[in-house]
Amino acid sequence: MNVLRAIALMLWIVVGATAQVLEPAVEVYPAGPGRSSAAWKVEVRQSGQWVDAGCMQYTRLSVDPQYHGGNFPWVHWTTIGVSASADVRITRLRRSWDQSWTISNLDVRPTRYLIPITSQTSTTAEFRILSGQKLYIAVNGQQHDTLFIFANPPKRAVSSASPNVHYFGPGYHQIGVGWTPPAGVDTVYIDGGAWVVGTLNLDDKVLCTAPFQILGPGVLSGEFMPWEELKDLPFEEQYHWAMIRGPVTHANAIDVTIDGPTIVASPFINVALGGSLGAKTLRNVHVISPWTYNTDAFGVGSKADIDNCFAFNNDDTIHAEYIEDGSIVVRDSVFAGRNSFLCGYGYFEGGKEPNSATIERCDCILQDDRVPFRAEIDGDPNVNNGAGVVVENQVFKDIVIEGDVERLFDLKVSRTAWGYTKGNKKLPLSGNMQNVVFENIALVGSQRQRSVIQGFDQNNTIGSVKRPVIFRNVTINGIPVTRADFEINKFAYVVFQ
Repeated sequence: MNVLRAIALMLWIVVGATAQVLEPAVEVYPAGPGRSSAAWKVEVRQSGQWVDAGCMQYTRLSVDPQYHGGNFPWVHWTTIGVSASADVRITRLRRSWDQSWTISNLDVRPTRYLIPITSQTSTTAEFRILSGQKLYIAVNGQQHDTLFIFANPPKRAVSSASPNVHYFGPGYHQIGVGWTPPAGVDTVYIDGGAWVVGTLNLDDKVLCTAPFQILGPGVLSGEFMPWEELKDLPFEEQYHWAMIRGPVTHANAIDVTIDGPTIVASPFINVALGGSLGAKTLRNVHVISPWTYNTDAFGVGSKADIDNCFAFNNDDTIHAEYIEDGSIVVRDSVFAGRNSFLCGYGYFEGGKEPNSATIERCDCILQDDRVPFRAEIDGDPNVNNGAGVVVENQVFKDIVIEGDVERLFDLKVSRTAWGYTKGNKKLPLSGNMQNVVFENIALVGSQRQRSVIQGFDQNNTIGSVKRPVIFRNVTINGIPVTRADFEINKFAYVVFQ
């Protein structure tokens, strides 16, 4: 057994194998109009018959040199409704220009799932998927033609005729930028086969009286606004192009649930609800936007519960900003982001960070060098209104990182380099990180440079004597990390266990 599978098996045992293989109920949904994949066919078994599961595709010019920059890398995906488990067959289709279309090597991740291939030919493979799993599949080592399979629970039932439901059925829908649900609507339903082009604006006073839901297995696409036309605008203007956005300030306390949709080709942040003081619940949300920069996946602020989600984006995966108080909980999700880091916080205006954060039982699948765990705390009072930034009570547990990284950890108090120009940069910093635990973290790959943990001075530290940063059972290719794997300055308090 190789190192990767051994680590996956160990963590699978630690977390617990609770799923049962039962006689499944399976739902399939049509592909969006004109969006069927030309490279992959995905089928599921229903009553002994193979049924088409509506695999889709998208591509655009990539501007990121680390992600096939200057080329047009493809992504392919499908969502299946699975109550317990489903037998899946994937078939590689031949495109006229593709010279390496047959399957010689099939890489099914996360490895933690331990999915055996039950049958394989030069063009097909069969396996069983469990409800809640998000698969990342690459063929012949190629990372530019990736297939994703999302096994969601069966879709929620709603009445499309209900006056409080705005229903997008199968077909193409263009809603434009900042579409606001009509008065009286508390549920937007994007059904399977629906391809909705535009962005949703939830920053409306009429929505403050009741929780709001965005449901359904369909697609929300940002393809109508190219990133190139947006990138030079001020941040406040770019924010209006976030795919699902709430308020910029704390004025709106709306509770929001998002369950089921796939968000593709976003020109900016995907879910931007950090300004709302309400609860944010994300279930089975899939983000596919790796081609351009600043496509943060989940900007949720505090009071956020994220479960069984997937992100293949190009910036922070979990973006904690504009915090008042509350916690962030992220579980059982798969992140294959690019360019930046798993959880980013501490460098935007707003002062306080989450009271607590728990990120556990997650998998990070990397295609190129990245820093999975990074908290570059901007303690500049010109950025954070003089309140200082405190990142505390954070737990990262049972996480597998597959791929090579620049550094595994980068924890600092400093002035960031994201273009802030206001105020007197000679003012003293004010920021700390305390009581942070990294437990059962397994990197399967290499670390190009040593990890960094650096406080700024004796008052602005990473960890403290009583509330240190703790590394417990953190390994690189099965070997426990030690101080030799880190650059730690005298203003950092770190414990290895």
